[in-house]
Amino acid sequence: MRIYFRAHMASVSGLLNLCLLCVLESTALASNNHIELISENFRHILTWEAGNQSTNPTHYRVQYVDFRKRKKWNYSKECFNTTHLSCDLTDEFTDPRGQYSAKAEALMENGTSVWVNYVKLFTPIHQTILGPPTVHITGYDGYLITIQPPVCHLKSPDKQRFLSLVPDVYPELIYKVTLIKAGVTNESSRILEYLTNEGNFTTSIPDLFPMTNYCISVNATATINKNPHAIPSSWKCAVTGPMSELDYPVPAVICGCVLTFGLVLMLVLAMLKWIPVSNYSSRSYDNRIYYTEPVLLYPPEPKTFSKKSNHNIVTSTNLVDVL
Repeated sequence: MRIYFRAHMASVSGLLNLCLLCVLESTALASNNHIELISENFRHILTWEAGNQSTNPTHYRVQYVDFRKRKKWNYSKECFNTTHLSCDLTDEFTDPRGQYSAKAEALMENGTSVWVNYVKLFTPIHQTILGPPTVHITGYDGYLITIQPPVCHLKSPDKQRFLSLVPDVYPELIYKVTLIKAGVTNESSRILEYLTNEGNFTTSIPDLFPMTNYCISVNATATINKNPHAIPSSWKCAVTGPMSELDYPVPAVICGCVLTFGLVLMLVLAMLKWIPVSNYSSRSYDNRIYYTEPVLLYPPEPKTFSKKSNHNIVTSTNLVDVL
């Protein structure tokens, strides 16, 4: 009976120890849903959470692997027996086209450990988030903008310098410029996109109103980067300068031509209005011959009237006397 009771107590004690061990392991490191790899501009930070009920001091170790080169797990030197809940893997993920995975190990006081894997494959050149570029504005001289690519945390093979995001890592970048009027809420924004392979990109924004305060924000993307969450730059504002003659040459030339033509037309119409019509008539009918009755300057010679009748003959002299 005693042997049976002792055996029963031993089994119960073993079961309790096993349950306690499971509780310690579950509280030392959170589940897979709480481990995350955050990458921005090729800076890679692995983060995790400890269990809420863990009271014992816990140390962590991080391992990583590049499946593109070899399937061998390596310990991170920077995160070996660390007490922090994050690990910087930037110096470990040196190949931007590599296919990486990582996992964290929790070490407890009783010597046990538990692993939590970051099972998703991560390819930096396709999945890193591109942060905000550096933007400079000159508003008075034609609203020029100069854009520098986001800072890159990848180092050269000799570890002596940081690489440039373009053209060292990406062959080209796409800058998306959002333009708005400062203080205007009911007007839609204007979106401009520029494709460049230059390290420092400078351009001007046309068709802007003079003496107007405009604000811009810029984000950077790449054609081979599949992460849609690019981080835009902070808003920067500048006032455009006054309109100059060189700003709008075509309208000035058109207005000048129209005014000149109008003045010439008015002058021609004025000249035609004051030319006498008779001048045109005389010019048109100079070659015509007119036949009119001659005008007598002296009275005609007296005529003698006679009638073959029994009456007395009346001469012109007598007619004049009668009159």
